[in-house]
Amino acid sequence: MNKTSPQNAPVETPLAVRPWLVARALCQREIVRFVRQRNRVFGALGQPLVFWILFSAGLDRSFRLSPAGQGGQSFQAYYFPGTLVLVLLFTAIFATISIIEDRREGFLQSVLVSPTPRWAMVLGKVMGGSLLAMFQALIFCLLALTLSVSI
Repeated sequence: MNKTSPQNAPVETPLAVRPWLVARALCQREIVRFVRQRNRVFGALGQPLVFWILFSAGLDRSFRLSPAGQGGQSFQAYYFPGTLVLVLLFTAIFATISIIEDRREGFLQSVLVSPTPRWAMVLGKVMGGSLLAMFQALIFCLLALTLSVSI
């Protein structure tokens, strides 16, 4: 038989799956989804910022770490690390919610049946959430520098 006949056609093997490219694509997808959803952007940055401003303005006069009469740390400076943790916490919650949305939309099922390893999917989701959290924390730290809060 001839090697070019359809009966003896060589079986083509699928291209090798590159898990790092899959993880990068899923990471990019997380970032794009975050930027396109304006309510997530406001919820991740606006809510902790509003809490920080309102609590620091309301409790600043009643809070001093040093004895009365001495210039102590303001509540705004004291509450800043806690608000930074809130930014990271809200980002983690929204990243978890995105997995639930992916499942509801059927995207998670299509990723799970693909020939990519499962760890690449997990790594992509974690990288996307971590990069978003780091970016939001960096913005919040830059804001603190403009408001003269010592870090």
